[in-house]
Amino acid sequence: MGESQFHIPHRVIQAVVDGAAPVKAWREYLGFTEVEMAERLDIEVVDYRRWESTQQKSDYVIQIIAVAMGIHVSQLDF
Repeated sequence: MGESQFHIPHRVIQAVVDGAAPVKAWREYLGFTEVEMAERLDIEVVDYRRWESTQQKSDYVIQIIAVAMGIHVSQLDF
């Protein structure tokens, strides 16, 4: 399946248009709390919050967040 075939829900797109970072928009769409995401990533909540709020993320960080959310990296990095 090509990357262009991965769906991004309208709610996620709208949240990003309204100013949310894609990571936060996806987290809220999927129903995860910041604490749950930190646990999934095996990091401290404060570190997850920093990742979520930082505009520039490394490819590695984007990839591990996408895996923890159960989505394809192209759905997160748009």
